[in-house]
Amino acid sequence: MMFFPLFVALVIIIILTFLIPKAKRNGKCILPPGPLGLPFIGNLHQYDSLTPHLYFWKLSRKYGKIFSLKLGSSTMVVVSSANLAKEDMLVGGTDTSAVAIIWAMTALIAKPNAMKKVQSEIREMGQNFELIPFGAGRRGCPAMALGVATVELVLSNLLYAFDWELPCGMNIEDIDTDVLPGLVVHKKEPLCLVPRNYLQKLN
Repeated sequence: MMFFPLFVALVIIIILTFLIPKAKRNGKCILPPGPLGLPFIGNLHQYDSLTPHLYFWKLSRKYGKIFSLKLGSSTMVVVSSANLAKEDMLVGGTDTSAVAIIWAMTALIAKPNAMKKVQSEIREMGQNFELIPFGAGRRGCPAMALGVATVELVLSNLLYAFDWELPCGMNIEDIDTDVLPGLVVHKKEPLCLVPRNYLQKLN
C-alpha cells in the first residue's frame, strides 16, 4: 500500500519526461536530426568514449554532416565535415574581425580628436585597446584572443601608418551608422576614407 503513491509519482515523472522534450521540439528550438535519447541521460548510453570518432562517423552517415546529440542535460550540435567546419570558422572569424575594424574606424573618423589621441598613443607607446565583439562568458567565441589580436594588429597598423581624412565634400555628419541585418552587423553603406601616408612625412 505504501508503494502505490511512489509508483504513481514515478509514472507521472516518466510521462512528463517524454512529453516535455516534444513540447520543446514544437517550440522555437529547432535542432538538426539526431538519435533519440533516454530521459535524463540522453544519448550517454550510446556514446562510445573509446572510439568517439567512429561513433560520430556512424551518426554522420545516418543523419548527415550536421546532427544533434543529448549528453545528459546538455544538447550539442556536431559538425562532422572538416570542410564545413573550416568554412564556418573562416567566414565567422574574418567577418567579425573585418567588421570590428570598419566600425572602429567609423567611430574614430567621426571624432577626430579621439583618433589623434589613439594615433599618438600607438605611435609613441604602442598601447593596445580592447575591441571585443565576440560575446562573453560560456557563450563567448573560443578564438576571442586571436580575433582581438588580429583586430588590434590591423587597426594599430592602419592608425600608425596613415593619417585618415574624409573624402572631399563629405562632413562628419554624413558618416552613416546604419546596419544590415545578419549574424555579423555590417555597415549598410561602405566606409570611404582617404589615407595620407604618415611614414612618408617622417622620411
